[in-house]
Amino acid sequence: VDESPLYVNAKQFHNILKRRLARQRLEDALRLPSEGKKPYLHESRHNHTRKPRAPGRRLLTADEV
Repeated sequence: VDESPLYVNAKQFHNILKRRLARQRLEDALRLPSEGKKPYLHESRHNHTRKPRAPGRRLLTADEV
């Protein structure tokens, strides 16, 4: 990576540094293993995905089941 100085607008410099810090914090947070986190958010949506499906991944109707 080229480490030559990069010239930026002086009025934007503070926000650029804030954004870099926020991005770094986010990347660090995503790297940490989250213990006790559910693999899905909503039980009803999870159950819906487990319904029988046709070959095209379409949900089967009550008559087709």
